Amino acid sequence: MKIPPNRILFQEAQYFRSTWVWTSLIISSIFSLVLVSVLLLADQESENNYWITLSIVGGINAINLTIFYLSGFEYIVAETGIYYKWKPFHFKYKHIPKEWIIKFYYRKWDRMQWGYTKRKDWGSCHTINGNHGIQLELNNRKWIYIGTQKRQQLENALEKMIAHS
Repeated sequence: MKIPPNRILFQEAQYFRSTWVWTSLIISSIFSLVLVSVLLLADQESENNYWITLSIVGGINAINLTIFYLSGFEYIVAETGIYYKWKPFHFKYKHIPKEWIIKFYYRKWDRMQWGYTKRKDWGSCHTINGNHGIQLELNNRKWIYIGTQKRQQLENALEKMIAHS
């Protein structure tokens, strides 16, 4: 879905780049490689398969780290509504027409859980890090929560979108 650049009011892309997240991911990858090495070296019969098994575990770790590095949440506030997608899992943006939005308000994220989740009384939640976001209430009685690092710019863009006829 293409959005004309002159119709974009605000856009934000968020990625998993927190130091603590990457530290834990790298430590767990190293730990799995060390654990497999120790277990394989302790078993005399598996000596022939040592490098093959280590390559497979290392490859899986590399794929996981790469997907995590590329994963992100992007959204665009345009005159016609909100467009969002999770990279690299969605190829096209999902669209929330502005006519569907009854109201929006600031809401503070209260969990140590990020990514895409569904929660009772929150609806579909899209967060990467931090605890700031906007709750959208839709006319079909659904809610969508969008986490943001730029709260004021997002609120200003949403107000412009709603006001634009």
